Amino acid sequence: MSIMKKPNNREELFRTEISILSLFDQTTRQERIVSARCVNRCNISHRKSLFEKRITEFIEKNYTISEMAKLCNMSVTAFKKRFAEYYELPPHRWFVKQHLHRAAELLLSEDLSIKEISHKCHFTNQSQFANRFRREYGLTPKQYQERYGIKSRKVVADAGYGSEQNCNYMLENEIVPYVKYNYFHKERKRKFKDNPYLQQNLTYDKDRDVFVCPNNKELIHTETYTRTTELGYESKVDRYVCEDCSNCPLKNECTKAKGNREIEVNHTLNDYKRLVRELLTSERGVYHRYKRPIEPEAVFGQIKDAHHFRRFHLRSMSKVNIEFGLVAMAHNLRQLAKLITDRPNNGNNNNNNNSKTNINNHRANRASKANMRNIDTVNLYLAQISAA
Repeated sequence: MSIMKKPNNREELFRTEISILSLFDQTTRQERIVSARCVNRCNISHRKSLFEKRITEFIEKNYTISEMAKLCNMSVTAFKKRFAEYYELPPHRWFVKQHLHRAAELLLSEDLSIKEISHKCHFTNQSQFANRFRREYGLTPKQYQERYGIKSRKVVADAGYGSEQNCNYMLENEIVPYVKYNYFHKERKRKFKDNPYLQQNLTYDKDRDVFVCPNNKELIHTETYTRTTELGYESKVDRYVCEDCSNCPLKNECTKAKGNREIEVNHTLNDYKRLVRELLTSERGVYHRYKRPIEPEAVFGQIKDAHHFRRFHLRSMSKVNIEFGLVAMAHNLRQLAKLITDRPNNGNNNNNNNSKTNINNHRANRASKANMRNIDTVNLYLAQISAA
């Protein structure tokens, strides 16, 4: 702490300089440069996070630039300079862009007229909104809504998307969820099915709301609490505790807890899993599970491994969108060129084309029938929920 004191005379100043130089000699020049850069980056990232927090508050309220600068305790010139440093755009253009992104979300998610959306996103009139929207997206709001507002009647995804929130959204919007959940493959194995101590294999008495363990002891419901995800979705979780595990001969195999065994159960998620399990094991579900890893994974494999695109070379979201758009265009052109070069002669393969057409029609008929059965399953489940 002595080197931090303010020197009173020339001799103390000299001693202070000597002590500081000795501290610097203990580190290399490169280490000092790296340390200084890290400090600067931390300061910049902290300042930027505070600045972004204030800016997001201004988007909905539609402040003017002078009002935003005043609220940030800056002059208008300093505010514009800081804003351009962080966002690589002038404030006015950046805010217009944010309002357009918000309008695009509203066009697809809410049942509002274009006039209402333009007013909600702080545009002067509908004509101004349509012109700016077309300049940004290349389509009018009506064309954008017609092209991208159509939702699929079924969704196929892997276990990373099998959350309660996603299942709830799909069922509310009458979408058939071919979406795996955690333990889908594991619970189908014999080792999983033959283990009576797993929570999924415990006997549940729905009328009395108790679980029964392999030693015929009851796990009694003690409380219900709400668990909130990072996205703000709330799930209800029930906790069950065994009445007495002290003298149980199966305790070492049943639980590692020192006291009585406790389990936490999300009954809503379990209901979703039962429905999804039925869909995934159906004829159409097996087909989708077979096709899902082939179509997207092969594309990413070709882009990343065959064409060595493993890292983005540009920064900022707009530039990354452009870069990946070019990569996708190149991939599609390669696929188109392959189709053109591999196309057979029309005269020699009429019989083969007819047979292929018949096979495809037969498969399409089978797929449509299976899909209708799965839609009926979802509707039945929704009816049971509404009746309960």
